[in-house]
Parts: sequence; C-alpha cells; structure tokens
Amino acid sequence: MHEQMRSKAGRRQAWRQAWLRVAARPAGMMIVALLALSLLPLAARAALQVTTFTCNSESGTITVENQGSLTCEAAIQNTGSSTETLNSVSLYTSGSWANAASFAGSGFSSSIAAGATTTASFTGITPTTSGVHQFSSILMDTTSDTTAASAQVNVISIKNLELSASSQKALGSAFTVTASITAGGNLGAVTANLSIPSSECVITGDLKSQQNDMGAINNNAVTSTSWTLVQGNDSCWFNVSVAGVSADVTVRDWRNATVSNSSEAQVQDAGANLTPFTTTLQPGWNALSIPLNLTNMTPSYAFASLGSNYSYVWAYNGSWQYFIPGSGGTLAALQPGYGYWLYVNDSNAQTLLVNGTNLSVTVPLATSYQLLGYNANATVGMASAFGSVSQRYYVWSYAAGSWYWYDSAGLSFLNTLNLMTPGRAYYVAADAADNWTVSW
Repeated sequence: MHEQMRSKAGRRQAWRQAWLRVAARPAGMMIVALLALSLLPLAARAALQVTTFTCNSESGTITVENQGSLTCEAAIQNTGSSTETLNSVSLYTSGSWANAASFAGSGFSSSIAAGATTTASFTGITPTTSGVHQFSSILMDTTSDTTAASAQVNVISIKNLELSASSQKALGSAFTVTASITAGGNLGAVTANLSIPSSECVITGDLKSQQNDMGAINNNAVTSTSWTLVQGNDSCWFNVSVAGVSADVTVRDWRNATVSNSSEAQVQDAGANLTPFTTTLQPGWNALSIPLNLTNMTPSYAFASLGSNYSYVWAYNGSWQYFIPGSGGTLAALQPGYGYWLYVNDSNAQTLLVNGTNLSVTVPLATSYQLLGYNANATVGMASAFGSVSQRYYVWSYAAGSWYWYDSAGLSFLNTLNLMTPGRAYYVAADAADNWTVSW
C-alpha cells in the first residue's frame, strides 16, 4: 500500500515538473496565456444582457400586415463592473417567415460603461408568411440572448376569400351568397360587407348593402357568412369586401360575382388569377388612375371596394363627365392611361383595391394639359417614367392638399415633383405632340 501511494505521488510530481518545463519555454508561455485569455471573453460578454425588446414600439404580441414592415429595437445593458466592448449585434428569426433569417443591428455603442445601456436597431424586416411567429435570439458578438424569443409576431392577412351562390333562376327567386374566409394570423375582428352597386337585385329586406360581423378568426381557421338575395330583371352583380382588424392593423380583400337571370344561375368569381393593386385615398379629393385592365371598367365596378365611402368621380376628355354612386352619370367607363378625380366622403383614409390584368398603355401628349394615369407597378423618377417622350414636357401633381411641379427642361432646383407613383393621376402637357408609353 505504501509503495502504491509513493508511486502515485511520484507520477504527480513528474507531471508538475513536465508542465513547468513547457511553461518555461516561449511557446509554452504562449499556450498558457491563450488558455487563460480564452476564459476572459466568456465572463466579459456575459455581462451584456438584453433587457427589453420591441418591434414597431410594441412588446409582447406584435401585429403587422403580411408584406408590411417591422423595425425592432433591443436595449442592451452592461451588468458587469467594468467597461465592455460590443462589435456586432444580430437578430435571428425562428423559422423562415421573414425576408431574411437574420438582421444586423445598428446604432449601438461599441463601448458600454458599467451599468450603462445602449440600443441596437434592426430595420428592413418584412414578414412574408402569415401566421404567429417568433424570433429566436439576439447574438452579441459571440453571446446569444433569448429575450427576443418572448415576443410573438402576429402576421395577419386575409389568406383566402371564396364566394359561392346557390343555383337559382327567374325573376323574384331567392338565392344565398356565401363568403368563406381563411384567416392569416390571428384576426381580432372580421367584417364582411355585401354591396350591390348597380344591379336590380336586392338583399332580403330591400337592401343594397349589408355588413355581417364575423368576430375573431384565428390563424388558418375558416369561417363563413351568408346573405339572401332576391333576383331582379337582369343578372345580379354584387361585391363582397372583407376587413380583418388586430391591434389597429387592418387587412382587406374583396371578390365580386354575377348570378345570371337564367334557367341556371352561374357564379363567376372575377377576383381569381388576376393581378391585385391597392392604393390609399385620403379624405376629400384624390387624383387617381387604374393601372390595370379590369374585367369590367365601369366606375361602380372599379370603385366597389370603397363601398359607400365616395361621392363623386369626375373625368375630362374634351368635356367633363361624372359618376355618382347609386345614381349613375355621364361617365360610363374608365380608360387605362387616363386620370380621374374621386371624392372620399369619409373622415378616414380609404384603401382602393382592384384586380385586373397587366397592360402597356400609350397616350398621346398635347400642348394642352390632360389628366393622365401612371400605368406602372413601381415608383420611379421622372426621367425613367417619361423615357419614351422626346419633347419637353410639364407635369403637375396634387397630393395631400398640395400641388407639385416638374419641368423636364427647367431648372432642377425649381422642381418639386421628383417621383411618379402607380395609381395616381397627373396633369401632363408637352411643347409639341408626342406619345407617352408606360408598361406595368
């Protein structure tokens, strides 16, 4: 037994002497130093902690529209007793629900005193998938913090809207219109409004419009609502618009259909397989255009998504023409490439939604001003928008209660209009006759 103990002690002494011989050499000293230094960053970085995490100034559950925008911020505190350095901060998503898997932080301090806090901002976050999602972590240099994982991102949309109608025939026959809505994300309150802009058919009770409240619809749930209509003398054309609201964020969709007055009613969903376009209209007068070719270019069809929230549409083509919802007028059809004045009678901004096919439009320019539309799908600079025009041209724009001006050959610092925006209308004139071609 004593011999074994002496043998073990001898081996330990031999290891200590060998270690001291290695440490005494220059290379050995470097190894020892590296081993010691490798422990320091772990303690230093652990002193940096995320204390709060918000997106769009909200914490907890954050609601955003699909394809909307998120700007997130993380407050990072140095909880240690000495100044710490911070070189990079990255925010990571949990799953593939945004336009990127990670987002680099900016605006934070690289040197953080003991007890101090700095804020890292993450911009350019675009949700691309509806549903309830999360972030996974925030990486500060090499240290991961999971505080961001406690936030839920409720990405909302009307994922699907389908219309169906029971088969009915003959004047005076009743039929049912059913709208089925699939929620993207958790929608706190959903409403569906059926309106009949110009047909002779009516909703039971002799109504031309009726809104149904559908309550909350959770992610991927399908809920239906229905209306009973009575057929008129002609085919019954109607529009169903749906709005979903969560935390003051609103998403919309719409479909329209026709039930023929024949031996067998047919439903034709005009919203499928078409290109959607939306634009925001402000209370009062708006100069707008329709940058798509619709299946029906009548004003009542084109502006059906506005419901009763507009009062007049005016156009000028040699003479003034008008349309009044529910009453008609001299403006029978809209033309791609031309502009219109529309009056929003509601105190809130309205979203105009249309579905149509892409097209290329060529409009003749004259020396007198014409109200023309910009039939493209992207906002571009003036020179790009008017690339097909060789003559000197002039453009006036009205937006948010103010007028803006552009002269293609004038002094650039006098121009107040710099961009052409899809869905708006502009007064355009040229020094001589020319053609302006715009493609979607």
